[in-house]
Amino acid sequence: MADFAAPPPDIRGAWALKLSGAGFNWYRNETALHADDLWVRTRAGALLTSAAGRLREIERLFRARHMPAPTREHPFPDPGRAAELRRIEDMRERVTALETKVRGSVMPTADRVSLRHRENEATLARLLEADTDLIGASHDLEAGLKSVDEGDVLGEPAQSAFSRSLGYIEAALAKRAAILV
Repeated sequence: MADFAAPPPDIRGAWALKLSGAGFNWYRNETALHADDLWVRTRAGALLTSAAGRLREIERLFRARHMPAPTREHPFPDPGRAAELRRIEDMRERVTALETKVRGSVMPTADRVSLRHRENEATLARLLEADTDLIGASHDLEAGLKSVDEGDVLGEPAQSAFSRSLGYIEAALAKRAAILV
């Protein structure tokens, strides 16, 4: 009967190589911080994608209710309604641009040259703080947009909440960029 208590050294070495392939160590705190940061940015990006989708839905409803098909008597849309529609489109474009920035945010490299100039684990912990602000503001933006309809999205309370949330997101991205300089 074979003894399965311990694998042969050559198999064990292959398994160790699979766990730490290309110098990646799964059990270091830095690795967990990299994974957490990636997860937070992915989640914030998903929240912003959802917010942009809600704005797209608001835009569609606005078009259906306030932008009738052109007729011979009225070949062009009402200029006031067209301006309101453009404001909704601008809001969606701003959210989409921020979502792209969030998903494209860089992580600090773990090469030997950059590691000589900074503490990687401390940098990752500071990045996670900035990303926590990022996900909180993204969540607030998405929740705020879910609670308004196409008539209210252009009102002063919704506009100020929208601008405040976008300001928080931009501040978190700026904080993140400052950490990585």
